Amino acid sequence: MNLDLQKINKVYLSGIGGIGLSALAYYFLQAKKKVIGSDIIKSEVTKRLEAKGVLISYKQKASNITKDIDLFLYTSALPVDHPEFVKARRLKIPVLSYFEFLGFLSKQHKTIAIAGTNGKTTTTAMLGLIMEKAGLDPTVIVGSIVPQWGSNFRFGKGEWLVVEACEWQAHMLEINPQIIVLTNIAEDHLDYFKDLADIKKYFQQFVNKLPESGVLFKNIDDQNSSKINFGGQTVNFGQAPSVQYCFSKQVIKKGEQTFTVKKKNKKWAEFNLVIPGLYNIYNALVAIAVADHIGINQHQIWNALHEFNSTWRRFERVGLWKNNIVISDYAHHPEAIQGLLQATKDFYPDKKIIAI
Repeated sequence: MNLDLQKINKVYLSGIGGIGLSALAYYFLQAKKKVIGSDIIKSEVTKRLEAKGVLISYKQKASNITKDIDLFLYTSALPVDHPEFVKARRLKIPVLSYFEFLGFLSKQHKTIAIAGTNGKTTTTAMLGLIMEKAGLDPTVIVGSIVPQWGSNFRFGKGEWLVVEACEWQAHMLEINPQIIVLTNIAEDHLDYFKDLADIKKYFQQFVNKLPESGVLFKNIDDQNSSKINFGGQTVNFGQAPSVQYCFSKQVIKKGEQTFTVKKKNKKWAEFNLVIPGLYNIYNALVAIAVADHIGINQHQIWNALHEFNSTWRRFERVGLWKNNIVISDYAHHPEAIQGLLQATKDFYPDKKIIAI
C-alpha cells in the first residue's frame, strides 16, 4: 500500500493500549495528526495516552469508525470479523496492521531491527539512548516504557529508526532493515511455530531480507543464533576472544556490575551497568557493538549505559513493602526467568528471594 503521510489528518488505532500501537499513537501525535482509538480495558498505557489528549473508547463498536478517518491501524490480535475492522474496510479507509505500518516506516529510514527471543526491549532501549546521547536524534519504537522518554516511543528527526522486531507470528518479516541484531533464539510462540527448527527458519528468512550492504550482529554464544547466516557483513559478539566484540572480567559490587569489552581481541573499554544479569551484559555488548559500528565514541556510549536504569517491568524496582524490595519483571520464558532469578541473587546475595 502506498501511503502519503502528508495527506493523513486523522488516525484510528484499534487496540491502542497495546505496547506496539501505543508507540504509533505517539508517532502520529508528534506528527501533529488527530489520534483516536479504542481498547477493551484501561491501563497504564491508555492513561498516559489520555493525558496527551488522545480520545479512547472502551467499547469497540462499528459506530466508532467514521468517514473522516484517513488511516485505520489495528493490533494483530484483532479478529477479521471485528466490527471496527469490518466497518473500516466497508468505508474503504486504508487499513494496516501494526507490523505492516512498521514495514512502511522502515522504508522511510535507515533501520536497525532488534530481533531475538529475549533481550529485544532492553537492547532497543539501550541503543536508542546511546544514539540520542550521540546526537543522532533517532526514532525509536520499543516494547516498554523508557523512563527518559516517558513512553515506549521516541520521535526523532534523524535518519535512523531503531525498532524492536517481534517474532510473534513471524511479523518481523514485515520490517525492512539495514542492520539486524540477533540476541538469541529459543523455543517460544509454539502456538504459531511448529518447533525450534521452524523458528530458526523464519529468523533466517528475516536475515535474508538484509541488502548486500547490510550488517548482521549475532550472539555467537547462543547455539541457535550462531547457525543463522548472512552472505554480507556479519559481526559476532560474545565471550570468546576470537569474536569481534567480546566481554570479560564481570565484577558485581554495591549494586553495579562492570565488564571489560575487547574489540578484535584488544582491550577497548570498561563499562558499568546499574542493572543486574549476565543477559544484560550481552544486551549492552551488542548495543555497544552497533554504536561503535555507526561511529559513536566510547565516552558517549559509556555515559548512556551508566545512566540506563532499565525500563518498565524490566527489573523495575517498584518500591518497598515492610522493608522488602519489590521488583517487577516481564520475564515469562523459562530461560528469561532463570536469568532473572540469577540476576536477583547476584545483586542481592544476602536476601531471601520470593518469586511470584
